[in-house]
Amino acid sequence: MESVDALVVGAGVVGLAVARALAQRGREVVVVEAEAGIGRGVSARSSEVVHGGLYYPSGSLKARLRARSLVNSAGLGAPALAARISGVPAATLPRAYRCKGSYFALAGRAPFTRLIYPLPDAAGLGVHLTLDLAGQARFGPDTEWLTDDAAEDLRVDPARGAAFEAAVRRYWPGLPAGALAPAPQAAPR
Repeated sequence: MESVDALVVGAGVVGLAVARALAQRGREVVVVEAEAGIGRGVSARSSEVVHGGLYYPSGSLKARLRARSLVNSAGLGAPALAARISGVPAATLPRAYRCKGSYFALAGRAPFTRLIYPLPDAAGLGVHLTLDLAGQARFGPDTEWLTDDAAEDLRVDPARGAAFEAAVRRYWPGLPAGALAPAPQAAPR
């Protein structure tokens, strides 16, 4: 059996940042990721912020590896992973709070060159303007609280468009009617 200082589960932005910080401090670190590549988890489908996923079949590196410490940055799978770690007291297990954020894209060229952040709402930063890597204006995320048993469906519901238009008009009253459409999402897992 191999031995390392730290095992980081999840190769999203948080997992990779933690792994980098540990490595810079001289620790031997292994990062494991369920997806086909780094940054392919939940957040990669929304604001172009990366995050990691979770699933480790028997015989995988995670199953064969012994680490002195484990960093659980497994995104939506973090509570389930914590529950499967031997010796973790049930009272210390994190509870999952599932909040889905959707984005809508602006049809045509954006009249903005900078990000716009409205006043935060109760659950987040509010529906703000971001410019994606291609320069396309995207508005979001909103907040949609999911039940624990809700399916992991990350598609954007077009019916949320009216609420998006109202939120955007608070800081851009000139938003043309019908100019927003569900933002394209990355391919599902």
